[in-house]
Amino acid sequence: MKNKAVFEEKPKNFKPDLISAACHIIFKNKILLLQKSKNRWGENKWGVPCGRIEKEENIFDAIKREIKEEIHWDISIKNLQYHNHVYIVHPDVQYIFHMFSFEPKNTQKVIISDEHSDHEWADIDKLDTFDLLPGQKEAFEIFFKKKSKDN
Repeated sequence: MKNKAVFEEKPKNFKPDLISAACHIIFKNKILLLQKSKNRWGENKWGVPCGRIEKEENIFDAIKREIKEEIHWDISIKNLQYHNHVYIVHPDVQYIFHMFSFEPKNTQKVIISDEHSDHEWADIDKLDTFDLLPGQKEAFEIFFKKKSKDN
């Protein structure tokens, strides 16, 4: 597992501390990125809306809740597409990262929570210009590969 943080196959001795769900919200070849607030894990880094799945919550309800909490959008579960999951290993935490996508027909106003300090609709081909959360670049690569297979 040296130097690698994101895995498509479950790594040996992997013991998740948590399970999370993330949503790649894509509109006109742009993806919604949120910047973490100061004094939070990953402060000032960019990533997609995501969060921990609570006990007794399924992954679909969890991502719907996270989107509502983080950007104040109400979306229907039927409009979400699931693209599998990856295993993320950091020195302090190991977790399962479920990946969804949502492609709205129109944009809505993004109202970020206090967990975030900024948001941006980023060109998909320029994601490497952002200071991304640990593992987010690798997760993007896997997500876009899986998304192209799913379509």
